[in-house]
Amino acid sequence: MTDLRVRKDVRKLSHQERDNIVGAFKHIMELPPDDENSYFTIAGYHGLPEPQYCYHGVVLFPTWHRAYLRRLEEALRTAPGCEDLALPYWDEASNETKEGGIPRLFTDKTYRFQDGSSIPNPLRSYTLQKGIVDVEDSKNGKDTKPEGYQTVRYPYSGLVSDRFADRTKIHNSALNEKAPDEVTKILNDNVIRWLHLQKFQNYEEKWISSGEKDNYVNCLEAPNYTVFSNTTSAEKYNEENRGKPTVAPVVPIEQPHNAVHLAVGGFDVPGDKNHNVYAFANGDMGENDTAAFDPLFFFHHCFIDYIFWRWQDRHDKKENFEIMKGYPGTQLIKRGKAIANFTMDYPLTPFKTRDRVTGQERDTTSKDMVDISKLGYTYTEPGLFLTNLTAPAQRFLDAPKLKISGINRAKISGSFIVSVWAKTGEGMPDQLLQTKAVLSRWNVEKCGNCQSHLEVKSIVHLTDFDHEEALYTEFYAKVHTREKPEGLIFPYCLTLSVSLHITPSSIMSAATINTIPVELLSKIFICLHDDPNDGQKSIAQSRLVSRRFRDTASTFLITEVSVCLNSESFARFEAICVHPMFSKGVQKVNILLSYYEGELVHDKQLYMAEAESRVLRHWETMERSSHYKRRYNITTELFQWLGKIAWGNSSDVRQLITGEPLEAAPTPIQKLFLKTYEIYKARFDDQESLRKDNAHIGRLVNAISSLSGPVSLNLEDAYGKNMITRQTSQTKLGRNQLAPEDFSDTGYDRNILQHFDSAIRQSGWCGSLRTDGSSRHNGTFDISTIPPLEMLGEFCSELGEKGVRPRDLRISLKPPPNMRQMVMSSVQQENMKLLVSEASSLVFRFDFFARPHNLRENPRDEMLALCSVTKPFFSAPKLEFLDIYFMEYPGSRSSPTVSLGEILPLDMSWPRLEYLWLQYQPMTMDELKAVVSKHCATVRDLKLPSPWLLQGSVHDALKTIRGFENLENVVMAFPKGSDFRGTGTLDFKWPEDDIKRYLLKKTDVFPLQDELVYDR
Repeated sequence: MTDLRVRKDVRKLSHQERDNIVGAFKHIMELPPDDENSYFTIAGYHGLPEPQYCYHGVVLFPTWHRAYLRRLEEALRTAPGCEDLALPYWDEASNETKEGGIPRLFTDKTYRFQDGSSIPNPLRSYTLQKGIVDVEDSKNGKDTKPEGYQTVRYPYSGLVSDRFADRTKIHNSALNEKAPDEVTKILNDNVIRWLHLQKFQNYEEKWISSGEKDNYVNCLEAPNYTVFSNTTSAEKYNEENRGKPTVAPVVPIEQPHNAVHLAVGGFDVPGDKNHNVYAFANGDMGENDTAAFDPLFFFHHCFIDYIFWRWQDRHDKKENFEIMKGYPGTQLIKRGKAIANFTMDYPLTPFKTRDRVTGQERDTTSKDMVDISKLGYTYTEPGLFLTNLTAPAQRFLDAPKLKISGINRAKISGSFIVSVWAKTGEGMPDQLLQTKAVLSRWNVEKCGNCQSHLEVKSIVHLTDFDHEEALYTEFYAKVHTREKPEGLIFPYCLTLSVSLHITPSSIMSAATINTIPVELLSKIFICLHDDPNDGQKSIAQSRLVSRRFRDTASTFLITEVSVCLNSESFARFEAICVHPMFSKGVQKVNILLSYYEGELVHDKQLYMAEAESRVLRHWETMERSSHYKRRYNITTELFQWLGKIAWGNSSDVRQLITGEPLEAAPTPIQKLFLKTYEIYKARFDDQESLRKDNAHIGRLVNAISSLSGPVSLNLEDAYGKNMITRQTSQTKLGRNQLAPEDFSDTGYDRNILQHFDSAIRQSGWCGSLRTDGSSRHNGTFDISTIPPLEMLGEFCSELGEKGVRPRDLRISLKPPPNMRQMVMSSVQQENMKLLVSEASSLVFRFDFFARPHNLRENPRDEMLALCSVTKPFFSAPKLEFLDIYFMEYPGSRSSPTVSLGEILPLDMSWPRLEYLWLQYQPMTMDELKAVVSKHCATVRDLKLPSPWLLQGSVHDALKTIRGFENLENVVMAFPKGSDFRGTGTLDFKWPEDDIKRYLLKKTDVFPLQDELVYDR
């Protein structure tokens, strides 16, 4: 016997080891049911017969079940020749499970030993040696089962009481007419569906596998034992952090555990193609009261214990961990009151431990269950589990969140499933978003532990919705019970949380009205005019508001409003800001500073030449990237069509560029170019009328300052969107707009229009069009291009003078060609400092894009001119979050235009700064040292992806960054190992994990080679 018994993957056991396991289970199953080591006695600890000991939905779930497995192993080792036996686990995350489901060791009817003898397989089913009685109703209760009953799994039904006997007999008889292998395949297919086939479509429109197997990986990211251990604590943690974009949701180990119970036991979610199961499947694993009588239960829980051990190892908690005192899931509740706190010393009845100090037998506690080496066992690692999977929690950070609450377990008999749905268009089936398995009992009121967590809550991360789409979608939840598998709808227990900007001080928006046309807005105002309740009743009842605002008739309708530089947008914005009811709720203002180039408007030939050059750049992108072609459905015909334009081989386009008169009606391609030019010109004229004598600045300032106090101010360039878009109330921004249908006479389909759009809208200096009618940018649809920076300083100065004090300021800028440094008066600079005096979050995006071929610029001069406007913003004394994103595209060997010291005032100190994100930022070592020295004690979160080190080495940078004293999270990564050169580094890969450990001071080992040189 070795010092530690090894728990192995059941599929990796030797024949002798399999013989021992099967023989040991046969041995304890044949013991008298009153024997303390009998299978009947030990299985009964989990549920029926009374008393019920097990813990679910509370912090003792992992430790109680670890003690439970230990007790079973002790019983199994009483079998002759099995003194060294260790319970194996069913690796539910393995490739073998993905391909075949449950191992055959648990599904074959007979088992053949090495000596050739065979027995009925004791791991397939257990025959009750005594009857068990449902505490609710001894005769008709769902879990009443007589002596001689054999446990069953999906798709069979195990409900054999008088109330269900006839239906179960008919159901099971139909299954018995099938071949045994066919029934086993039905079971295995169901398990595979639950573990692997649940999918969602992410923001890139890719289908992502999100079955319960992935949740076994996700749960390893839980930050502490309390939220890792159970659903109740995890639900509270996710609820507390659902508005924090830097905190990923946690998945408790109990969540995939519950799902596998229902996968093996069976459940029905009508309309769910992934969990599409046999109706009336009621296997024993699907209910807490009877689950442990199925032998597979213990091999499933052995895998759960393995995951528990891996979490301990990952978080360095193999010798000790703590329970958060008073947190949901850490107390025993009866009749709504806490009667006991679950601590590490709370007894895990009915298990006993011999005290190492006193030698006396006492109750086992969670403290005894921490270190598995002291319990005498260890694990082998599954080959697939952690090597081929990565935790996908990061994808949830920027997702809208939906909270489900108000579902009471006490009112539901047995296990059940909560499904969450999204309403779709007329004639289309609603979309299933998520299912959550809740493992429960037939009679919750008789279970003391169940009273500790009666309410079921869940946070659904809407990963297939952007924030704007979530606002306009109606969601609902169903509870699928054994009695009503079709589901009961719970319409009033959903709360939507969205945030259109991911910063620590983001605003959670309930609705947005910035896209409603002025005409409709005025009608809404009329409806509200005589409403004594601030319009709430009228909003709720008015059909004019449409379904998207049906559930948002709370205190105020509008929390966010956007404006761009066109007449209709200005009229709408001003109407909202001065309205006595609507203006009260506005917390976020998006100002999209559009700019159209007069030179292109007044010179049609120049516009055509510029549009042609944009097509060339788009074509070159497609040519270089096969991935781009696949993703955007680029056919050979489309590629050739664009290429003909791009390389000047289209006589129709050349005719427009040279200005030759058109002898006949325009050709289809000429119509495309001419129509986009007319849109561009009309928008320029509209904007010029707004900007006359800078009147637009005063109108914006007056409107914003009339608000009670916007929390978030966003000045941004929306990249020239929507020259062509679908004509809906959602997307109308002005009259100078065409829909794809307006191009029907060109003969081009939507796919061609979309790629022509992508080609010419790469620069704000051209017209642009969009064919899909969707947007993922600030929840707005806009025609914005280059911000007119000549007004930015004056505009922000006037806002500061008028008393506007946002807490969140975001500015995205691309300096226009030939911009020159601006001289700001001392008064203007002081006013700008007032504007940011209460700001806790600043986000700046500095970006360069390709310029029109005829416009020459000095990028450094332009960037310095831009910094002359933006530097006063960084005087914010209460700054907690700073994010600077710097992206430009110089030649492959040219230096960046400016460094960190020319963007930031390095002599400035922010005593509250906790988040510092400098993305793609050029900097010298002296500049980096200055930042570290001033903020070494406050910064907790540092992001420094792909920095441009203009002085010093990567080694110097790492040693300097280590000067931050209280870092909790750090990202410093380079995109390609090939950017490094030096002896033996041709295949070098950036050691991100080792870098992180070094910078967080978890190790003093320097992670890089001495000769390493970075050559960007």
